[in-house]
Amino acid sequence: MSGLPRRFAARNDNGKKAWEYIFLAKKESARYYTTWAAFGNAYVVGRAMWGGDDDSFDNMMDTVENLLRDEESPWKRMPL
Repeated sequence: MSGLPRRFAARNDNGKKAWEYIFLAKKESARYYTTWAAFGNAYVVGRAMWGGDDDSFDNMMDTVENLLRDEESPWKRMPL
């Protein structure tokens, strides 16, 4: 388990439940985006428009890049 499922499981003692949420998010996201890269880019742009400082923008970009690159990422394990 990596990323979101691991953090969720640490708080909820149930990694299976974390994956259920990820599958739901994937299903809904696929209605609007054809790739995780497109989803990630839209998220970063929307979040930047909402506001925040340069550090939070850099953190968001790093997170999206890591999700796209890490072979254990849910984004790599489940193509959109």
